[in-house]
Amino acid sequence: MDDNPLFDGGQRAANDPGRFLYTGTKQELQELKQSVAEENLALTAGAKARRQRIIGITIFVAILALVAVYAIIQILGH
Repeated sequence: MDDNPLFDGGQRAANDPGRFLYTGTKQELQELKQSVAEENLALTAGAKARRQRIIGITIFVAILALVAVYAIIQILGH
């Protein structure tokens, strides 16, 4: 409707001076709020997955280091 040059979104509806013809603004605002909320949830989920991946890599590297130290002790001990 916004692309129509004959349509004025600010025009008041007939017989109701308090009501505008274009009432989609409230709907658009709701959709925008929902979109922002969904994006925030996606960002939170992404951050959580990144933290879990970093923790997993850290644990793997720590175990690998312990195995390397054990192997060095075994080799030098004999």
